[in-house]
Amino acid sequence: MPMQPRQNDLFTRWLPLGVIALATVAAYANSLQGGFLLDDGNCIYQNPSITRFWDSFTPPSSVNIFRRQLVNVSLAVNYAISGLDVWSYHLLNMLIHLGAALALFAILRRMLAGERTGRYAAAAPWLAMASATLWAVHPLQTQAVTYIIQRCESLLGLCLLASVLLAMISMDRARPRPWQAGSVACCLLGVFVKEAIVLAPALILFYDRWFVSDSLKEGLRRHRLLYAGHLACLAVLAFNLGQYVSSDTTAQNFSVLDYALSQPEVILHYLRLAVWPVGLCLDYQWPVSPVARALPFAAVILLCLAGTVLLIRRRSVYGFFLGWFWICLAPSSSFLPINDLAFEHRMYLPLAGLTTLACLAVHDLARLARQRTGVNLTIAALALWATAVAACAMLTFARNMDYAQGELFMWRDVIAKRPENAKAQSLVGKGLAQLNRMDEAIPYYLTAIGLEPDNFFFRNDLALIYEAGGDLDKAEEQLRAMIRLRPEVPLPYIRLSRMLFAQRRQAEGVALLEEAVRANPKLISIRANLAQYYYQTGQYAKAVPHLEAYLEATPDNAAARRMLEQIR
Repeated sequence: MPMQPRQNDLFTRWLPLGVIALATVAAYANSLQGGFLLDDGNCIYQNPSITRFWDSFTPPSSVNIFRRQLVNVSLAVNYAISGLDVWSYHLLNMLIHLGAALALFAILRRMLAGERTGRYAAAAPWLAMASATLWAVHPLQTQAVTYIIQRCESLLGLCLLASVLLAMISMDRARPRPWQAGSVACCLLGVFVKEAIVLAPALILFYDRWFVSDSLKEGLRRHRLLYAGHLACLAVLAFNLGQYVSSDTTAQNFSVLDYALSQPEVILHYLRLAVWPVGLCLDYQWPVSPVARALPFAAVILLCLAGTVLLIRRRSVYGFFLGWFWICLAPSSSFLPINDLAFEHRMYLPLAGLTTLACLAVHDLARLARQRTGVNLTIAALALWATAVAACAMLTFARNMDYAQGELFMWRDVIAKRPENAKAQSLVGKGLAQLNRMDEAIPYYLTAIGLEPDNFFFRNDLALIYEAGGDLDKAEEQLRAMIRLRPEVPLPYIRLSRMLFAQRRQAEGVALLEEAVRANPKLISIRANLAQYYYQTGQYAKAVPHLEAYLEATPDNAAARRMLEQIR
């Protein structure tokens, strides 16, 4: 905003911090009420390592954050404070977000007060305050703050912004090494938060070339110890990721081409939410874009990138903050496939570039109007900013209320916005089934199966509901569909055979199990069931080959060995 700061340094230093803190706390005051959601279960109440502080430094591979050790340690701190009561988890998330907002303010103030952005120097504290406040209360940030386990994103933001800030300070100091060490330390902490910490040295180098050094070569030479430290951090990150890759068996859902083709439309959706943050969605299940659909969106993105390059070549400050946006978005929205095409928390850091651009644009337009017409639009600019902050804070407050209503409400909200989301349909069904509202759950599962007919797990859940309700014909239909989809899995054979035996359809049950063994002789649990059946019905000759195969796989099973000895 085109305001002239007062000469009192305490006023320009502390008032902006107070405004940012007050706005952030006001927007997220009701976030403490929300419960655990989605991946929170795997990472918190199914995570035994957080119950003992020292164990939290080595989380088990069964939890999704096992390579994000600092996040796990922070959860252990929460567990020590409040157990599984969610208030401390939400409070720490809000404090991390506030810390990131204050770090962003400090970064922007230093940038805008520098010699190379001289026209903003007088208003630097207020422009930095305006940008950081708008960033902090923007509803697009709620997924990274109110959804507990997305602390990964906000904590990464705090580590990265602190690293950038300390690197910036080091470049202004006669004795830079303590500040460089602090920057490297923050980057190292980020290594154990999220892989996107690779952005830290990239953003520092981008800043160095733009605001400090006349060339990349000069910047690398002058600040070689700083960059060497960050390079060492990346080596640690590679080692940590190497351990993860060697133990992870999860396949990516998308090819490189599918992911790259889909991202232009996703990015434009993010941009729409940045400008008009209505219709936020917990889980988009964004579909892969075919080539014909992707091309127009890709053309728009290429034009935006070309415009960014042009502004950077012209040394426009707008080019720097557009560059910030694209750099921060690159790890999740380029061609490197991640298991989901779109998630709102990926805009956590990129949004800072957009909010800063918006504030600079309003400031420049107001100044241009004053120069050409003599009309002072300072009050109008302030009113526009205050209105935007208030509107964003209210939308954030409202979105937090959505989270507070629980997981079932959130998945119904997803269905309202993305009815083609089969995962959301099934999870609403699951939530209703857990409340023993089976008749309401069934239509959601049927819709999910209609959207994804080959989903083994949807059919499994629906079969359980039918079986519990006594509708055995429909349960059998789902179990047989499961067998067609995954003939190598023993569970549906066992469940269906037990159902057939209970209906006195023993011959069908035995035939089903024999069919399973013929299709896959390694289904040892099926052989155990067959051996027991044949033994109990006196068909010892038929029991022997199944017992022998079972004992070959499990030689220490005493009960099976006794059964075989008795037959012989």
